Amino acid sequence: MLADGLLEPLLPGVVGPPGSGADPDLRLAAAVLALPERVRSRGTLAEAAAAWVWCGGPPPAVMDVAVPPRRSLPTVPAVAVHERRMPAVDVVVLAAVGGVVPLTTPTRTLVDLLRLLPPGPAPWAVSALVGLAGVTADSVSACLAGMPRARGVTRARTLASALPLPRAAPPGRPEDGGVSRSACR
Repeated sequence: MLADGLLEPLLPGVVGPPGSGADPDLRLAAAVLALPERVRSRGTLAEAAAAWVWCGGPPPAVMDVAVPPRRSLPTVPAVAVHERRMPAVDVVVLAAVGGVVPLTTPTRTLVDLLRLLPPGPAPWAVSALVGLAGVTADSVSACLAGMPRARGVTRARTLASALPLPRAAPPGRPEDGGVSRSACR
């Protein structure tokens, strides 16, 4: 069915009808299906995988999951586990058919991409995340201030300063926790 174009890959082990990746609710449901409950209950979907849930685009080959330091997860194919301190303010839990997915807020997702992705042209996700409500220069600065010794913070500050981020959220605009997943440009 994949070869005939009747289905398209969404995430490792998850397929859907063509165009499914453009629907934010279907991306979220795919994340629920791709991550076993034992992973979703102990970790937070992060980096490119969280960016994909927020904004779509090319699906990640590996699902990045952040866990608190010294907490282990069972080995799961196509899941990369990263030990990270993750303040509650940087995590939002979204519900989908079949369960819930904790994932990094759009601001934290952007900061992690700026900190951790290899040098070179900015990936599609960076410009997509810049377009989300609640992602501002102030929110990015605050997020970076909360991780002063984390790897890549200096690089992230430099890269963020070149992004077309609004200074602060306009009145009446939701912050990260209330972001519509369909708000991407």
